[in-house]
Amino acid sequence: MQDFLAADNPQIPTDFYVHGNSISADEAREQGMTVYHRLVACAPSDRPIRMIIWSWPTDPGHHPLQLLREHACRADTDAWYLGWLINRMDRRDKVGLLGFSFGTRVVTGAMHLLGGGQLCGKQLADEASQQAGGSAVRPTIRAALLAAAENSDWLEPGAPNGQAIPRADQMLLLNNGCDSALRLYPHLDRCDRADALGYVGLWGDSGEKVQQFDVCCMVGKRHEALSYFYNDSLIARMRPYMFLDSDQR
Repeated sequence: MQDFLAADNPQIPTDFYVHGNSISADEAREQGMTVYHRLVACAPSDRPIRMIIWSWPTDPGHHPLQLLREHACRADTDAWYLGWLINRMDRRDKVGLLGFSFGTRVVTGAMHLLGGGQLCGKQLADEASQQAGGSAVRPTIRAALLAAAENSDWLEPGAPNGQAIPRADQMLLLNNGCDSALRLYPHLDRCDRADALGYVGLWGDSGEKVQQFDVCCMVGKRHEALSYFYNDSLIARMRPYMFLDSDQR
């Protein structure tokens, strides 16, 4: 971690990719490298980034529904780890967070914590105040949520990840109203039977900082990360949220 923090460079954005469910560590590495190459393929050559593949334990196995519920809980733990790490980065940094499926829970949970919220009864220490007498600003954070496998109301004020949108500089949601896996999301929790955010999208006025699109016509019913990353149009939409747009300096 010391080497990672020592390599901070506010001139170079740091982008995190957080994978979804049923992915081993080796698969996460392979998928993350594909995401990296697709993001930078047509990006301006003078826009270097530091790419982090955030691998978390979502290995496939027997009893898939039980594993889904276990991994859903685990996402909160990794949201804490991710928020804890970003909270120690240089306050001048630009941070892009890209999550797919359950990975969006990690992303929005971390952003909620960085926005001053609590998760599982825990709250991040105010490292900015401790390190700079309260005068520092926190990193600029943009996020792209792909096929978000979290409750559709979790980003609303007062909800479990309600501080995520206020903490964001910009946020992109690529939803899929015909996703065959997200259609079954209400079976994940026997109590609330909530719809998935990536299936129905955000309701109401989310403000100018949030853009959302339904990509059913582009990726179809498949709940697969690479269906998004091998689509040139969708990759082009993601790049500005990873600080790879041509106008970003």
